[in-house]
Amino acid sequence: MAMTAAPAEVGSIARGPHQGAFRPPAVGVRGVVSSAHGLASQAGVRAMMLGGNAVDAAVAVAATLAVVEPFMSGLGGGGGYMLIRDGKTGQIHGLDYLGRAPRAARADVFTDQEDLYSDVRTSCQPSAVAGWLAALERFGTLNRATVFSFAIEVAERGWPITPFAATMLAGAEARLSRFASSRAAYLPNGRVPRVGELVPQPGMAQSLRIIAEGGADAYYRGPLGERITTAVQEAGGWLTMDDLADVQTRWLEPLAVQYRGNTVMTMPPECSGVQYLESLRILEAFDLADLGHNTTEYLHLLLETIKIASADRTAYTMDPTVPADSLLADDFVATRRALIDRERAAHSEGERFRAQKDGLIPPGDPRRYQRDHTTHFEAVDADGTLVSVTQSNGGVFGNAFVAGDTGIPMNNFLYWQDVNP
Repeated sequence: MAMTAAPAEVGSIARGPHQGAFRPPAVGVRGVVSSAHGLASQAGVRAMMLGGNAVDAAVAVAATLAVVEPFMSGLGGGGGYMLIRDGKTGQIHGLDYLGRAPRAARADVFTDQEDLYSDVRTSCQPSAVAGWLAALERFGTLNRATVFSFAIEVAERGWPITPFAATMLAGAEARLSRFASSRAAYLPNGRVPRVGELVPQPGMAQSLRIIAEGGADAYYRGPLGERITTAVQEAGGWLTMDDLADVQTRWLEPLAVQYRGNTVMTMPPECSGVQYLESLRILEAFDLADLGHNTTEYLHLLLETIKIASADRTAYTMDPTVPADSLLADDFVATRRALIDRERAAHSEGERFRAQKDGLIPPGDPRRYQRDHTTHFEAVDADGTLVSVTQSNGGVFGNAFVAGDTGIPMNNFLYWQDVNP
């Protein structure tokens, strides 16, 4: 007869038998994968078990997330950023695979920021796949068929809808219902799938298989791209095959600062991560621990620092005449740090599309927290290669248009643009 240890009671709090936990940790010897969905993390682990490295694992994660969390990122996504630490050399490589606006894009057809959210014309270049394949080509060790195999299996067989996914689908139901292709993919039987229900994605599986077999050419210059752009144009969108053929990925030198013995890195502009690095550079002159965690003094200093770095990010991130590292230079940081009044809060402009009037704080928009979605995942292998990825569809399911029978929801990255000239 098998015996199990009973939970230990500590006061009124029950503690499990695994050093307080009720479940043992999932452990391995070849690496670590962390993502927003268990099946995606499993795909990354399996890639490493088959002899792949962290880059193979990260791409396997990305492809599987496209299936199980299509509201966050996917094959029609507007791209993202990837940092790769080469375990053999210790060198850090940055990959920018953010998509650009289509050639036909015009700001004057939109009258309000809200118009940008669900319009099919808001699809920018679907550059996510280009980024994955660029990383695989340079650093991967497995072939595409192996890396994409788990995602294809999940798409073909379906996967149990999680409570979170059911909530996201319910929130996007009205937007998805506008298009027959979107209803067919994500509202089978004319309703939102229930928690635990299996939802096969045959169109997505076929698209993944085409990419695995034909690579970037099949997507950006071949039959899959033609099917995507034809569907988008028939729905009134702007994307063309010329836009897909123009998709580019860029290998960049990451920005880095030292903060109290730690090296902190991020992608350079057009990525806005320089704001975090400038914040750290300003804060390094203060003893935050001495102020006490979340004390009034601590929070005031932190928030004033963020206001300053945010203002610089807003003004200079997209200005090619201002080198990003100049925002991190000693003299510049010192002048910015000197602006902090330890007794009074400074006024902040806020985001451009939520501009303040007469110094008043504008009303918030709680709907933004239900529609802006991005995913982040990481993988590290036994050799010390580490991959950190952030990518997005823009909004929930992008603009909620599934490109015909491809099963691919398209991004709405133009939503991140500003209709104010």
